[in-house]
Amino acid sequence: MKPLSERQAKIARALAVDGPLRLFAKPLFRAALAGQVQWFAARMGAPRTLPEGKVTAVIKTFERPRRCKALVASIRRGWPDLPIIVVDDSRAPGDYPGCRVIRLPFNVGLSAGRNAGLAAVETEYVLNLDDDFLFERGTAVDGALALLEQHPQVDLLAGLVIDLPLLIRHDSSHARLFGAPPAPIIAAGTMVGPVRVMDKVPNFFLARTAAVKAIGWDPELKLLEHADFFSRARGRIVSAQWDGWRILHQRDPFDRHYRIFRDNAAESLAHLKRKYGLGSPPSAA
Repeated sequence: MKPLSERQAKIARALAVDGPLRLFAKPLFRAALAGQVQWFAARMGAPRTLPEGKVTAVIKTFERPRRCKALVASIRRGWPDLPIIVVDDSRAPGDYPGCRVIRLPFNVGLSAGRNAGLAAVETEYVLNLDDDFLFERGTAVDGALALLEQHPQVDLLAGLVIDLPLLIRHDSSHARLFGAPPAPIIAAGTMVGPVRVMDKVPNFFLARTAAVKAIGWDPELKLLEHADFFSRARGRIVSAQWDGWRILHQRDPFDRHYRIFRDNAAESLAHLKRKYGLGSPPSAA
């Protein structure tokens, strides 16, 4: 399914999430989501392996322990030997057996959390994950790794992100960056083998650890760190997307507790405006 337009998303949220249809939409949405999660889990297929010491997965989580535990469980079903670092700045950080857990002060933000996780990575490659992602059969980490090793000019390789339960595909092909970033090393739209170079890709990516560490995340941004990262990355590293691997996104718009924090982006937005001299920045998601 194609992504909703900004107008369509606002209407859906006003009616179903925050409006008169919430009473009916919430249980229907969550039932559909739970059913799809079970369906994809049952079709994960046989466990797979990666070369030892090559890749570390880093999950940044906040106030969503059930979502994060579901992600960890899905990784273990498909890639039981993949090292996992969980960075948690929740009020009561969770326990994630078999993972290295980095507990940070409450609500220090996405950027500080991602930087802490990245600093702990000792492998050549890092797999960047949000806590509401979910692995499925098509989360071909081995395929992405093979492509990065075949194409050394590419530093960061994203995949498709598919929102449950409507199976909406994220589209970053027309994403805008902040300010006037330098010219890219390789022009957006260029094909490098089967992957397409892009200025901005989803937060689901496998990358060379050294390349990501060279960029890092702005610690002043508790939220809205995504577009800022790729605005600073252009001209310094090459980002691309390969549609041959994908991940599921189990975001729950009815989680009001989480949204209290996630929607409170005024401080981060003000920082972006100061940083880039913007009157009204483009989408910073």
